[in-house]
Amino acid sequence: MKGIFREYERQRERMIAKAKELNPNVEMPLDEHGQEVYVIYRRRGRLKAYSKSGIDCIVARVAKRAGIARTITNHTLRRTGARIAYFAGVMLVEIMEGLGHTSEKETIRYLGLTVNELSRAQAKVHSYLQRIKARMTDEAPVEPSGTARISG
Repeated sequence: MKGIFREYERQRERMIAKAKELNPNVEMPLDEHGQEVYVIYRRRGRLKAYSKSGIDCIVARVAKRAGIARTITNHTLRRTGARIAYFAGVMLVEIMEGLGHTSEKETIRYLGLTVNELSRAQAKVHSYLQRIKARMTDEAPVEPSGTARISG
């Protein structure tokens, strides 16, 4: 994966250099927050940002080449990346901030976590708290009952 990003970085730098060669006053496209857009293309000496539908077309072509039959969009990749981060142990608040969400509840809905996945997470929290309690009281930790501890 790093190799793909490195190759894109090299390609992006070549695009920028060629655009500046054709037009020394060329400007980088900016997003709605005034930040440079990462995914760009060059046309007639100008640099442009891909639209969301343009990126969706690229993602769809790559998915088709990879033999993926279902519809894949940039949003699919964004959500998948967030789920991978969650299961890799990234804190929910960090995922929330990365996605630009304003609440953890919104992020949980966005991740599409199942009751079983949330139960496993809560079992880990329970186990962690039991270990802390055991260290504080020299008691053996109590294992969770296995019942879901999710509020409706």
